[in-house]
Amino acid sequence: MSLSENIRLLLAARAATDPNAARLLEMFAKADEILSERSLEKIGDVEMPRLAQVPSGLLS
Repeated sequence: MSLSENIRLLLAARAATDPNAARLLEMFAKADEILSERSLEKIGDVEMPRLAQVPSGLLS
């Protein structure tokens, strides 16, 4: 069992009584959702917006 799996199990056990553990567990779940293969495929389909060009006089 990996370290992250061990941490998830410990957080899940504490989440019922510890709001901070519950928040961390939610953050793990959200990260999994964001990094899922399906989400990564969607990122490839989205065109990245271009950065606005700053006039050279404002950079100094």
